[in-house]
Amino acid sequence: MAYTLLDAVNLSLKRVRVIQGDAGELTSLTDSARQADIDIMVQAWNEIISDLYNTARQLPSDTSEGTITLVAGTREYDKASDVDIVSSNTFVDQTNGQYLYAYPGGYEAMFVEQTQPANYTGLPIYWTINPTNAKFRLDRSPTADEAGKVYTYLYRKRLYMDTAAATFPFADSVVNDLIQGVKEVWNRESKEKFDMAAYQTSIARAAVAISQVESREKY
Repeated sequence: MAYTLLDAVNLSLKRVRVIQGDAGELTSLTDSARQADIDIMVQAWNEIISDLYNTARQLPSDTSEGTITLVAGTREYDKASDVDIVSSNTFVDQTNGQYLYAYPGGYEAMFVEQTQPANYTGLPIYWTINPTNAKFRLDRSPTADEAGKVYTYLYRKRLYMDTAAATFPFADSVVNDLIQGVKEVWNRESKEKFDMAAYQTSIARAAVAISQVESREKY
């Protein structure tokens, strides 16, 4: 059975000796006497998962699909609510076989080069992210002819665990490898000491474990 966030918090609280044995285990993430330690542990698990993403690049079940549907006169579109990073540079219109490519130089280049944005209309070719509102921005404003076209993109989901029953998107062995790193985050926040080497080793070991599992699954 996959570890839940509650399982992981109990394991890491045992490692830092806040709780002892099965009798001391939490049954929820709410406990007035130990709430500060629980909150730090939840934050620590989310922090180390984020760092693991950046190390392993890809975690099991972390990639999803999103879509935008062109609307006449609309250049900017909301991202999926759980987008962390758009992991594909290309949007694909899977009906008409057309593409949107990442704008060379990003939003700033588009801003500088399109001195009169209203003049750019028709079928879009490029996209970027407008940093002022975090929306997708297209290089052209669609007309009625392009309205309704649907473009699909891949993205890495934002993973933030905050409920006791939430399960990890990787094997229990990877969770076990991360406990030492979580302990170091707890030590940093609670005791103002931090072993960077131990933290990095913990993440590296977990990243290797993930890649080995993926390799076996490919055969």
